[in-house]
Amino acid sequence: TPEGITLTASGGPYSWDLSSLTPDLRQTTVFQIASNGTATGSFPGAELVTISDVAGETYYDVNATAFSIFGVSGADVGGGFPIETDFVFSPPLPDLHAPLTFPNVYDPPPTSFGFSISSDVIPSEILDSLGVPSGFLDSIRLRITIDRNDFVDAFGTISIPGGTYEVIQEKRTDVTET
Repeated sequence: TPEGITLTASGGPYSWDLSSLTPDLRQTTVFQIASNGTATGSFPGAELVTISDVAGETYYDVNATAFSIFGVSGADVGGGFPIETDFVFSPPLPDLHAPLTFPNVYDPPPTSFGFSISSDVIPSEILDSLGVPSGFLDSIRLRITIDRNDFVDAFGTISIPGGTYEVIQEKRTDVTET
């Protein structure tokens, strides 16, 4: 639990001292070639995949200037519905991008994906709460759009356990519409 850490305004150079932080866990993300995923056929062109016991598989599109989420696949990526789902982002959603310079705005085009849920797997309580008569629908189709904006707004050095590094600060805003 960090103490005495304050957020700074845009600008720089700043010196952020987080050397008093003590890690209490280690989190690791393992990237594999996309063909190691079970749903690789749904994501043609993906280069990498992360495979999770909990959240399914996330496929990535990688090029010289962006590391983007191509899509996700799994049994619980549909917001708690127990259905196997593939969400293919069109276009891929940039997660990391380069080059990063201060100041800079990165405003990629919005991405979206759509999916259908059979009314057979939707709990009747949900349909009742929406006022949908039983047997009226065979499925529900959803389209989700994500509009991402990244702003490189500060730079400086950061001290953390293990060293001091030159860094830039990037603020991200995602606007999601369903």
